[in-house]
Amino acid sequence: SVFLEAVKIERDDDDTDNEYQMTGRLGEINCSVSITVLGVRMDLTSATEFDDVNCSQLESDSRDRGLRPLLEVEYIKRNDGTFWAEEIELEDD
Repeated sequence: SVFLEAVKIERDDDDTDNEYQMTGRLGEINCSVSITVLGVRMDLTSATEFDDVNCSQLESDSRDRGLRPLLEVEYIKRNDGTFWAEEIELEDD
């Protein structure tokens, strides 16, 4: 069986670039490596954009205070099957 704790995942039918968008709670984060939202691990790079939020603040709040904010993430599936987080934005609860 499959369990998906999703708030929202979107994909356009005419999308051919393997681009996705989801809204969900932060699972894990390591600013130098990756972020996990709703069980989906996405690589972070210097090209990942953070809007209304700072990666290091997300990481310290998660680690030190156990916070799991609601995030909107635009991400891309690479040819090797891994995901890359293109843009991360803090959503209102």
